[in-house]
Amino acid sequence: MNVRDAIRHPFFVIDHVFWGVALFLFFVFPDAWWALNPMREGPIEHLGHFALALAIYATFRVWRQQEPGAPRWFAGFMFAATVFYMLEEFDYGQILGLPSIMNVLIGKKAVHTVTTYDVSRFFEIPVIVYFLLPRLVSFPKVDHLLPNKLESAFFVMVVLELMAFEIAGTRPRSPQQGMIYLLTFFVFWRNLQEKPSIE
Repeated sequence: MNVRDAIRHPFFVIDHVFWGVALFLFFVFPDAWWALNPMREGPIEHLGHFALALAIYATFRVWRQQEPGAPRWFAGFMFAATVFYMLEEFDYGQILGLPSIMNVLIGKKAVHTVTTYDVSRFFEIPVIVYFLLPRLVSFPKVDHLLPNKLESAFFVMVVLELMAFEIAGTRPRSPQQGMIYLLTFFVFWRNLQEKPSIE
């Protein structure tokens, strides 16, 4: 893994520019930072929704170009997963005043309210497995659809940032989710750039 390549990667640049601005606002203009509502339903979270929309677009494009078999099934699963995450994002906070999607499907306001168990783990564990398991186990048939070493390292960086900024008191959970969505987009966008389409 080349350090120069890492610091030139668009994700690294976006991540560090965002957090540089965020920390500047938090320490110098705290009222401006909290006005952006970094926890829920503010401009920062909507940037995360935009990143998730990019991930949906990229996973759909990659799914369309895969050969039949394991690659197409896996890419289809990733596309469905990103769509599901978006449905939950829209539903959880009633974004833009849309009616409750999950209420129609399962009779509850959101997946988060189905049970008293902390179902956020249902969303977090698959993400952790996706970004870290390829560093431990080889999956030859779908290897091109998995994060490379640099992208896995970026994921670890995001998790460490989340921990650090929580300690600092910036309450960054919402923007960090957006960063993971953005990183997922870059994983699949790389695939689109490396493999010619068969559509």
